[in-house]
Amino acid sequence: MVTGIIGAGASGMAAALAAAENESGQIILMERQARVGRKLQATGNGRCNLSNLHGTSGGYHGENPGFADYALGQFPPAAALEWFRSLGLLTVAEESGRVYPYSDQANSVVDVLRFALEKPNITVKLGFEAEKVKKTASGFRIVSGDETVECDRLIVACGGLAGTKLGGSMSGYKILRSFGHGCTRLRPALVQLKSSWNAVTSLKGVRANCHAVILHDGK
Repeated sequence: MVTGIIGAGASGMAAALAAAENESGQIILMERQARVGRKLQATGNGRCNLSNLHGTSGGYHGENPGFADYALGQFPPAAALEWFRSLGLLTVAEESGRVYPYSDQANSVVDVLRFALEKPNITVKLGFEAEKVKKTASGFRIVSGDETVECDRLIVACGGLAGTKLGGSMSGYKILRSFGHGCTRLRPALVQLKSSWNAVTSLKGVRANCHAVILHDGK
């Protein structure tokens, strides 16, 4: 049994490690960039906010809130931190519940995951861009240039369009749409706020822990 995984970000690497632990077959992890976990290195302003000790499904809002319930039920914050600890990562929690690597550097998380991938049944292919993905009679065929990967099962973990400078692209959406999956309208989630007060530009780069109030029509 061969399991193919497209995308070596946080979810792709975690999927590869979980498959290696629970399956006896071969895992092939394909990443179009020159290194794994590139977006991960930039998360949390370079610190990598791993989890939150107070994380519950009530803090998630969307069209399918039940998914957060299921996901957190399967892999709650405590289990996530224990998993990272088993890989050799030390963590520290702030009073707010936010959890970071003890080193306070996202690179520590990337390195721990990268070293964990060095298993006999995991093959990592860097610079492998999934140009064509087809369903075959026995599984899936992924083509990148002159190279082809055949697998029995396929996990698409390409990530989203956010962070294009770090490798975000439409490739994952295109692959999933080719298999008949739908996609909701894409909208930016973390964006800057526009203001008519010109002096606000002097606050660029300033960080502060505070409460925020949104007023609309004076209310």
